[in-house]
Amino acid sequence: MLIIRGVNVFPTQIEEVICKQKGLAPHYLIELTREGNLDHVALTVERAHDFDEHSTEDETLSNLQQHIKSYIGISTGWQLMTISPALNQLCVLVHKDHGDRNWEDPSDTIWAFDLDTHEKVGELKTENYVWSMNATSDDAPLLLGVNIDGGLDVFDLTKMEYMHTVDGISAIPALVLSSH
Repeated sequence: MLIIRGVNVFPTQIEEVICKQKGLAPHYLIELTREGNLDHVALTVERAHDFDEHSTEDETLSNLQQHIKSYIGISTGWQLMTISPALNQLCVLVHKDHGDRNWEDPSDTIWAFDLDTHEKVGELKTENYVWSMNATSDDAPLLLGVNIDGGLDVFDLTKMEYMHTVDGISAIPALVLSSH
């Protein structure tokens, strides 16, 4: 049990809300930080393979935040992650200072973790801040990240290196989807 701003919170309550949210997988991380006397909660959640193409990440995560607030009584931040099945790696946008609410902002740093050893195996730096990302599921996986300028940043996850940017993909923040 966690006590967050005077509210008793069981991680299973958060899991229950996540599992009821369409488009999210039941894999999550709860990050609890304290700034002065205030507790801050950030959730890292995984997008499900059947993510609704007609919804946006913002809509899905805003709905999740609202449900957690109404069901549990706490406010949370959020962050999406993606998994590369071929490499058995988890990729997460990382924010250098864990200030209030900055986990919802785009980032220029992506960490990769091995899902078996739980060790950090690599770090990617983007040339532009990334809003959304997804890993391809083929044998030579790429990480695709939509940046704040509307371009698509492409990374080789096998080599853990930036490849190129395809400019002009979107005029607004967009969601990276893949079909399986």
